[in-house]
Amino acid sequence: MARQLTKKQREFVKAYAEQGNGVKAALAAYDVSSYESANSIAVENLQKVSIRAAIDRAWRQKNLTPERFASTISDAMEAETEMVIGPGLTRTKPDHNVRLKAVDLAARLSDAYPHEPAATHEHRHLHLESTESIEVMRFRVINGRAPTERELAELTQSITPPSDPDQ
Repeated sequence: MARQLTKKQREFVKAYAEQGNGVKAALAAYDVSSYESANSIAVENLQKVSIRAAIDRAWRQKNLTPERFASTISDAMEAETEMVIGPGLTRTKPDHNVRLKAVDLAARLSDAYPHEPAATHEHRHLHLESTESIEVMRFRVINGRAPTERELAELTQSITPPSDPDQ
C-alpha cells in the first residue's frame, strides 16, 4: 500500500524534480537554513520508496525517462562541431570534449568506476578490451571514424615489419 506523502515531502519531490539536487530541494521544502540539516533531510527522503516513486512519476510526466537519458547520451557520444575553413566552406569534426563527457557520464551511471583502490576492489566496473592495433585505435580517435578498407590495409602494412627475403 502506497504511503501518502506529507505536504513538505510533496514540496521536496516537486523541487527535486525541477532541480535534481536533494539539498536544494530540502532547503526549499523544509524550514532549515543549514547545509548539513538539508543534506540529512535529502539523504533520508531519497531513501524512502514512496518519495523515490513520486520523483520517478514527476520525471516521467516531464518525459525525463531512462530511455531518453540513454538516447541523449548516445547522441552526445557522436557529437560533432562545425569549423569554418574558408569563405562559405565548413568542415565537421568530432567534438571530443562533448563525447568524453558523455562517456564519463555513461560510465558513472553504469557504475563502471571502481570505488576502492585497484588492489582491493571488486570487479564490477568495465574492463575495455580491444583486438584492434594501437594504430587503428589512434586513427579512430584522430579521425572520429573507422578506417576504410584501403586505410586499414595501409595501417596494417605500416605496422607489419617487412619480410626478410633471405628466410
